[in-house]
Parts: sequence; structure tokens; C-alpha cells
Amino acid sequence: MKKFSAIVKDGTKTVFITNQEYRTKADFIHDLRCNGYKVNPMKVKTSRTFDYIINHTNCNPWDWKLTDKEVDDITDYHPGRSM
Repeated sequence: MKKFSAIVKDGTKTVFITNQEYRTKADFIHDLRCNGYKVNPMKVKTSRTFDYIINHTNCNPWDWKLTDKEVDDITDYHPGRSM
């Protein structure tokens, strides 16, 4: 299970959904849509990547194209590597 976070729309309000455990990104998006949210798949990320985008960028459209691997390279974080 991975943790996912997203920015979704609830009518005219923007809602942050964070640190939810799901098997896949598709399962998370499906569940959000079933709960009545409008979801832009570009703004659904693993929680680690989502936190990086929110805390270290201006949240421009190109920022949302960052991948987990790119965030790991930027922050020099490598899961599984012994310290």
C-alpha cells in the first residue's frame, strides 16, 4: 500500500486530501470521484512527492509533472540505501 495525496474540487472549494493509503493511484482517484470530488489526475501524487511540490515549489502546472524519481534525485533521497 502506498500513501497518496491530492488537491480536489468540491463545488467551488479546493480541498486537500492527504496521506491516504491505497493500492494504486487509480483506486485513490476512483474513490475520490465516488465521493463527489472533481479530480485532476495531475494533482494526485504519492504523499512524498505531493509534500515536496506544496512545500518547495510555486505549484505551477509544470511543477505537477514532477515524478517520484525526480523528487528523489532532487532531494538526494534513495529508499533502500543504507546510510
